[in-house]
Amino acid sequence: MPIHISLWFIAFLPILALLILMVGKQIPAYKAAFVGFIIASVCAVVFYKAPFELLLNECLKGMWSALSIILVIIFAILIYEISNEVNAMAVFQEKMSKWCQNELMQILIIGLGFVSFMQGITGFGVPIAVGAPLLIGIGVKPLYAVLIPMIGHAWGATFGTLAAAWDALVETTGIVLYSEQYFSTALWIACFLAIINFLNGLIVCWIYGKKEGLKKGFFAILVISLIQGGGEILLSQVNPTVACFIPTVIGIVAVFLLNKLPMYNKPWKIENSEIMNREVVLKTQHKSSMTLIEAFLPYIILTILAITCLMIKPIHHFLSSWEIGFAFKETVTGYGIINSAVDKYSPIKLLVHAGTFLMGASVMSACYYIHKKYLPIRSTKNVLQRTLKKVIPSSLSIMILLMMSKVMSGSGQTEQLAMGVSKVFQGFYPLIAPYIGLLGTFMTSSTMASCILFGKFQETTAVLLDYKVVAILAAQAAGASIGNSISTSNLILGATTASIIGQEGKILRKSFPIALILCGLIGILLFLLIC
Repeated sequence: MPIHISLWFIAFLPILALLILMVGKQIPAYKAAFVGFIIASVCAVVFYKAPFELLLNECLKGMWSALSIILVIIFAILIYEISNEVNAMAVFQEKMSKWCQNELMQILIIGLGFVSFMQGITGFGVPIAVGAPLLIGIGVKPLYAVLIPMIGHAWGATFGTLAAAWDALVETTGIVLYSEQYFSTALWIACFLAIINFLNGLIVCWIYGKKEGLKKGFFAILVISLIQGGGEILLSQVNPTVACFIPTVIGIVAVFLLNKLPMYNKPWKIENSEIMNREVVLKTQHKSSMTLIEAFLPYIILTILAITCLMIKPIHHFLSSWEIGFAFKETVTGYGIINSAVDKYSPIKLLVHAGTFLMGASVMSACYYIHKKYLPIRSTKNVLQRTLKKVIPSSLSIMILLMMSKVMSGSGQTEQLAMGVSKVFQGFYPLIAPYIGLLGTFMTSSTMASCILFGKFQETTAVLLDYKVVAILAAQAAGASIGNSISTSNLILGATTASIIGQEGKILRKSFPIALILCGLIGILLFLLIC
């Protein structure tokens, strides 16, 4: 396929349309996604010589990939609606404010500690689905309740979900397991992610209270980052599979302990913080016999299920042996872009899927609430109706976006974008490498997919331009992780659980500049280190 400016611009059109419609025009995600999908499909057929069979195949692949995320959406919303029906969020806020009287620490406990822990063990958007309602429960405005966990969990995406994205990068690039290159690449990635972890923590403090928030939260962020980021660096040289999970477990304990220090255990808040809506919180406070553990029960069950099924090897091995996937034939574009035949495309392991854990948590917590008479049986109908009402638009958005992504990838548009960038910025490629990882996650809503999509490309480019391969691959992984803060599926999932569907563009307008700046910093650091 020729690398040409006109083909590059055509490939960029669907992404440009998304950014203009969602960020500029504030159009709901499902409408913007449909426009982007139509543009990508027309460009694929007309300019990239893609046959209609390829178009159909990639659309079906997108729909299948979307199902994995939709399962998370359905049951994450169901948990939220159950909690909302029994007023668990009001109870959570009341008990939390008594136990932790420092408002910034409340936000850090949820928006940095807990969401990172959930990313370490589950991923797949669960940190956003869980974090946003909990932050709303302590008085954070819905838009910021989505933004904070999107920023707070992004650092853990490569080694999170028990290092699924890392394993994908290793497999895609052919790195020999436990070789010197294996651990060297892991070390570079972990160092970049530790920097992102620290900066994202400071960003959360800045969002809450600008300079005053930074001053108050700096020590806490320093301690948390040393545990999370520093722990990941150390464990990346021992066992990358748990390099994120173990530090996040220790990190969440550390956040709770920090709350006991004299500098954080007294009542403190910034009265004019733009992200707080305390009037709404005060109105929801009420007397209830429900305990904090009962209010938090769905998330406790979720954690227990995830740890049991994913961390206990015999159980995980048995449950993960059951998977569902579909076969697809090989397709080829007129330019010779080949999409190989697969016997089982992107198989879903239902019994160890995040959506299954969320389903189990929602059902078990609902049964408990019914037993304790917190949830009248007649109210379950309302819960299901509200869930269905929210699921439809968000699921439609996810499906169309992933169809667009698959069409662009299968027709060669994604490759054109990456190769065009590398050709133009040859001498300064390290500055651009993180942005390619970012692009992959923005398009696919998955760090793992970004590493699969661009891992080999980044490796080949590094060899051709005579750059250190492990460093370029680290930039790819770092950029892909940062991409979780602008991931379209995370945006939609968060907006749905926060009940602000249609405001995805407002969230993206705030998170997009942050992602660009972070990628720029990683790129500059990489350039200084290897050039």
